[in-house]
Amino acid sequence: MISIETLKRYQQTETELSRLKQEYDEKAEEFKRQNINLINAIAEEKSLQEKIVSDLTIEGLQEFEETQKKKLTGGLGIREMQVLDYEESKAFEWAKVHEMCLKLDRTAFEKIAKAQPLDLVKYGTKKIVTFPAKIQLDNAELTEEKLNE
Repeated sequence: MISIETLKRYQQTETELSRLKQEYDEKAEEFKRQNINLINAIAEEKSLQEKIVSDLTIEGLQEFEETQKKKLTGGLGIREMQVLDYEESKAFEWAKVHEMCLKLDRTAFEKIAKAQPLDLVKYGTKKIVTFPAKIQLDNAELTEEKLNE
């Protein structure tokens, strides 16, 4: 049997949670108002960093194309990933013929497609510039001369 006492306790917790959430929202808004310059500076710096990552990605891919070296300046690197391009409907039909599923399991299909070539898949590679946790510029004087060696 449902206890009236338990229902009352539940109702009290709902009321208290609502009050606490409202208090939190008010304090969060107050924090945002008081720290708007900091919040904007963080957003601007993130935007700048995204642009720099884009530039470094382009430069890294260009360096790889020229040198074929996968270890790049500053600890950046190149990783080549296999890319599969296929029409999902054809892959689904293939999966049904091979009694794999009622809906396409992309992970399983791609694992099989990587292990054995399938006519319905176009195979290629995608080069990705990898970034280390920390760019390594220590103890090495990086000049244009050294970078071009």
